[in-house]
Amino acid sequence: MNIQNFKGRRAIAEQGDNYPNVVMQQGAHVRIIRCRDGIQWIIQTRSEKVATSAKWTPRSYHRSKKSLIRRLHTLLSEIGPKNQTILDALPSWIEEGGVL
Repeated sequence: MNIQNFKGRRAIAEQGDNYPNVVMQQGAHVRIIRCRDGIQWIIQTRSEKVATSAKWTPRSYHRSKKSLIRRLHTLLSEIGPKNQTILDALPSWIEEGGVL
């Protein structure tokens, strides 16, 4: 398990496969997480060549749903129906709350 000391507490690293705040994942190479402080969504990717062992790399940071989706469309040719439902349910701004 990949654990980091963060502000005096132990936290699972955002780049790890076991990070608990994954909003959605499309295939083995693109995912969106909510940062550990809940102030932004992060689009992460990992190499297609080593998808089962590589760490997730942050590609962009977003506070608005509009920005998040715009950037996501530059990485994915299409979004699966389950993931589209998840994206549709996100608040317009991450500060507006919600579980994800």
